[in-house]
Amino acid sequence: MAAESDYFVVAAPLTPQTRQMISADVLASLKQGAVLINVGRGPLVDETALCDALEVRGSRNMCICSCDGSLTHVPYLALLRQHQNEDHPLAGVALDVFEHEPLPDTSRLWHNPNALLSPHCADMTPTFMEDSVHMFVENVKLFLAGEPLRNLVDKDAGY
Repeated sequence: MAAESDYFVVAAPLTPQTRQMISADVLASLKQGAVLINVGRGPLVDETALCDALEVRGSRNMCICSCDGSLTHVPYLALLRQHQNEDHPLAGVALDVFEHEPLPDTSRLWHNPNALLSPHCADMTPTFMEDSVHMFVENVKLFLAGEPLRNLVDKDAGY
């Protein structure tokens, strides 16, 4: 799948089986000009290998750091693909999660012009609070009726 995707979105839960599932080998297998987007958990991606891959591909003075909670910077993501380096498949990344949060000041990602960084707040949509309250109220009603709740976390599975 990595070799065929223009945009490779990572949205898996973090478990022992998924930790660093996006390895140097996966990054190297990405389609020419691909953009990696991680909105799952930071440790799903080998961040050192990711930084290495971004540095190999070269830079283009396109740094944008997002604090508005949105990873829907489609024009920016398209611009990353447009200005790809032919020597390496990875055009850029959009990250809302990191291996260590908050992202350390010493991270190479801060200085990479091909990285769109968001402070782990991509879930902050315009209706986030209303949706959360609605889910809570619905689950209270289900609980009081003795019915199964929605969106339970399986503590054994880890998500």
